[in-house]
Amino acid sequence: PKAISEGTYNPSAMRSRVSFTPSAVVTCVEVEGATGPVRPLMITRFDHITVLVNDVDAAVAGYALLLGRPASWRGTHPELGRQTALFGVGNALIELSGPMPCAPEADGLRAHLAEHGAGLQALAFGTDDADACSFQLRTRGLRVTPPQAGEAHASDGSTRRYRTLEL
Repeated sequence: PKAISEGTYNPSAMRSRVSFTPSAVVTCVEVEGATGPVRPLMITRFDHITVLVNDVDAAVAGYALLLGRPASWRGTHPELGRQTALFGVGNALIELSGPMPCAPEADGLRAHLAEHGAGLQALAFGTDDADACSFQLRTRGLRVTPPQAGEAHASDGSTRRYRTLEL
């Protein structure tokens, strides 16, 4: 859900990303025409990791101590019942994500955390063309979702928009 431009986080830009669980292996390519040559350009950057936590505020405090700076963005994904914080590290992000209190949309996340505990949920890579990347991954036999639009809302009222593929 993030945009990285020359190492600077840009919350207003819309970007596409490819997310997958750490055990997956992904190769993404760009297709020239329906039957044209294939070039290995679909995944263009590492975007972020997502770390699931039970208490976002406590995790933010810990990461702020570790990294020596506050989170660069905090907000929510209301449709998922999640609260999120982002820390920029070089040209990528660490996303801390946990359930919003009393949000029924987060019941699945709470169950996951109760069973598996906090930890790495996903690696996300950036792509400039989510539709072409999804198509090419499917033609290679990988199970991948079509691009799905998402939004995250900051406490200042700004909105981050993104499209994501999941493997």
